[in-house]
Amino acid sequence: MLFSRLTFALAATSTAAFSITEYAHDSVALLKRSLPSLSFRSSVEERDGGGNCPAVWSRIAADLTTMFLDTSTNPSQCNDDARAAIREAFHDCGAWETSLGATGGCDGSLILSTGNDELLRGENNGLQDISAKLWTLQKKWVAVDPSVTVADIIQFAAAVAIVTCPGGPQIKTFVGRKDSTSPAKGSLLPDVFGAADDLYALFQRKGFTASELAALLGAHSTSKQFHIPGAPVNASQDSTPGKWDVQYYAETLSPPANIFVFPSDAKLAVHPTVGKEFKGFVGSQGKWTSAFGAA
Repeated sequence: MLFSRLTFALAATSTAAFSITEYAHDSVALLKRSLPSLSFRSSVEERDGGGNCPAVWSRIAADLTTMFLDTSTNPSQCNDDARAAIREAFHDCGAWETSLGATGGCDGSLILSTGNDELLRGENNGLQDISAKLWTLQKKWVAVDPSVTVADIIQFAAAVAIVTCPGGPQIKTFVGRKDSTSPAKGSLLPDVFGAADDLYALFQRKGFTASELAALLGAHSTSKQFHIPGAPVNASQDSTPGKWDVQYYAETLSPPANIFVFPSDAKLAVHPTVGKEFKGFVGSQGKWTSAFGAA
């Protein structure tokens, strides 16, 4: 899903593909969009005997959609739990680089690390609540299907969270990860105050190009900040945080009132290499959707 290179590095054993389709605003159609549309393969095919998506994931998607949908708006939008789930997926996967090979990454250690070592790090501040909710969900469904891991729940939740946001695409996601209680290596997540060159180099070590980094930054279209010292609490990164759109790109370059731009995003938006790609997504929803899904 979001971080396919990191997922492949961890040898996920099977895939379910989400097709990108037009967004439907009503919650029933949205729920249908949340469900895997193509068959699982590899070990899942062996397990269910027919190569079909195991029913448990459709049921998990239903639970997640209920968790992520803000029905107080008309039409419905994604809520703070959805935003947190998208961030959670990156933080479980992102503490990895290619030099680590098949060690670490998307392994559920953000939730499961011994002594909560990983979850209590400052870089993961604010993820404690969504971590507890996703772990509770995994415990519920692992009793139905023992193959449901925390690592898979984290990544699947982000895929459902994205599609819950108006405009969010259905994205290929993967299951088959093994859980780990070993904390991820430190200092591998981006620093919100980091220099643009350092941030670009960090993502290159994870296997991402400048265009892919610029596309991934667009996930901040639905984000809000709660924990940066001195920054306004509950401040969104664009004027439409309940929607998955490209408003973020234009408003990072020229912020309106009441929008908080992450210092790291502001620097990358004008970086000589990443910035060129970043500006290319301004006003280009289709281009960004395709690039994000591919990244």
